[in-house]
Amino acid sequence: MRGRPEVLVRAAAVGGAGAIWGLGLARLVAEVGRCPFLYASVPAVVAVAASCAVVALAVWWWADASASVSGSGPSSARLAPVPLTLPLLYVCGVTPRPLAGGVLLVSGVVFTLLLAWANRLRWLPPAVLGLAVFGLYVCTMLPSVGQADTFEFQVVVPLLRVAHPTGYPLYSLPSKT
Repeated sequence: MRGRPEVLVRAAAVGGAGAIWGLGLARLVAEVGRCPFLYASVPAVVAVAASCAVVALAVWWWADASASVSGSGPSSARLAPVPLTLPLLYVCGVTPRPLAGGVLLVSGVVFTLLLAWANRLRWLPPAVLGLAVFGLYVCTMLPSVGQADTFEFQVVVPLLRVAHPTGYPLYSLPSKT
């Protein structure tokens, strides 16, 4: 049996990961669902994040209880809440597109469930997981060459030239490597 401090730390980690996922969900709903109250109301966003944290804790508690009953060890279940933090890239604005945010939300849930129940899913070959990740990657790729500055940098960097003034030489040089 695990000690009480370890359980509290794990619960805080799972709840925090669920809250991050909830923040990503709130942003996606605000942008795609055109819900302006999620842009203007901090309590509404906190409520969404707290709800997702509670759901993540409930799922973790249920998976942990069923793993201890079945006798399967929590080897990969310890890392299970980590993918729920993927939408942090979307929340912070690193990936500003709603499509990318939706992919991060869905993939976070899928990979969390796969890690939580990896001991029971021994039949799942790594190739299927690799194909799923590759499919998500293809869905979020830029469909053609970029426009304006994006296209210019795609052309300038391989030739080791400088773009339009101001030129961004410090961007062009490290991009070549």
